[in-house]
Amino acid sequence: MSNKLLKYVIYGGLFAVPFVPFIIDTSLFFPFITGKAFVFRTIVLIIAACYAVLAIRDESYRPKLSWVSASVLLFMVIIGLADIFAVNPFKAFWSNFERMEGFVALLHFFLYFLVLSSVLKTQEMWNKILATTVGASFIMSIYSLFQIGGKIAINQGGVRVDGTLGNAAYLGIYMVFHIFFASLLFFRSRHTWQKVLLALSIVLNLVVLYYTATRGAILGLLGGARISIMFL
Repeated sequence: MSNKLLKYVIYGGLFAVPFVPFIIDTSLFFPFITGKAFVFRTIVLIIAACYAVLAIRDESYRPKLSWVSASVLLFMVIIGLADIFAVNPFKAFWSNFERMEGFVALLHFFLYFLVLSSVLKTQEMWNKILATTVGASFIMSIYSLFQIGGKIAINQGGVRVDGTLGNAAYLGIYMVFHIFFASLLFFRSRHTWQKVLLALSIVLNLVVLYYTATRGAILGLLGGARISIMFL
């Protein structure tokens, strides 16, 4: 496989990840959790394998040590040791199907971080990946608005909208991240039509966040906004 083809596979996987939250597999016991996790891990393993080959062939794609990467690596070591000496190391490593967390999940997130930080080398590429995930959140907002309007059933029942994530708290923090992503792109954008779309996405995400009634996520948004304003 040529380096060009390897990069296409890697980019394809990276730009597919933002759409993983839409996966609902009703054949599984936890349809809103396990399906997403299995697909994400499969994508990560594929792009990580391609990246390993690419990094061996081309040294420009090899990981660069930075304060961020060193901090993430240190975090993985600390959590790894904590899991080894946990009360139940097996559960600490594998977690369960309801949560799909544990150290094995962190390993996949670490590989995802490694590929992202090593392959996306320019601000333009980062803008594209952020625009893709903001676009996905826009679709999620539209879906959630249909739930608010009673056209699509809320999976948890009640009135707290949960989108395709199956949990209002998950949807709440999902919206918080994408409000900040869209805001960052808004300030970076030089075209009026892009600013209009990003502003619309922010407004929709805020509306959906409100209807999740997730107090922690709302407080996190307010706290994050305050800190962000300090750096403007």
